[in-house]
Amino acid sequence: MRSMKEDFLQNSPKFLSPLIGMALEIGVNYQEFNHLIKQSFVTEAERVIKKQNKKVTDASVSAASGLSRSYVKALRAQKKSQQEQWVSLPSRVLSAWVAKELDDVIEYTSKTDKTDFVSLSKSITTEKSPKTILNELMRLGQVELIDDNQVRLTLFNNTTKHNNQKIQLSDFADNLAWHTLAGSHLLMDNPKPALLEQAVKVDGVFENSAQDLSRLGKEYWQEISKKKKL
Repeated sequence: MRSMKEDFLQNSPKFLSPLIGMALEIGVNYQEFNHLIKQSFVTEAERVIKKQNKKVTDASVSAASGLSRSYVKALRAQKKSQQEQWVSLPSRVLSAWVAKELDDVIEYTSKTDKTDFVSLSKSITTEKSPKTILNELMRLGQVELIDDNQVRLTLFNNTTKHNNQKIQLSDFADNLAWHTLAGSHLLMDNPKPALLEQAVKVDGVFENSAQDLSRLGKEYWQEISKKKKL
């Protein structure tokens, strides 16, 4: 009887080949891709070991991933030196912006008591400067600087430029990751699931419906943010 490992290895080229083809077309070579794969093996090995209620060590990660202990040790030390909280800081600032029901356009710095971007950022963290957080949000296309002292929230704005290739690639990666996680969860927890998670193609979404979705999304986020008391 074939094992799930054998079935996985047999079927993995189906989802790996399109990614590798895309990587080659944009100039990513084997060495670069292989480095990313090794990093992913270390990260996922840590997750699997924790899931099994076992102690995560360089040795256990090395054994689970098949990578050398020296490589695992170096990579894990590098990860520990990074401020992992930074990933969520811009999102927390945006959540606070929405939860406080601020205007879509606020001043970067204000001479009045009115909430500005600097005070908003500092209410979330003092580890990163407001300017650094602003630059990251601008890079993600979630805010824009109108002039030297006005910041506009574009997260729910249907006029946001979604043709930005960097944003599109990020969305593509997020969607692919969630689809894979959903399918993996069903297969691992239930060897014979009745239905597998599928991607859904949506046609016929016009400007008016997009505006309604944007408005409803903003209202829902406001409601959730208030419950979390951000």
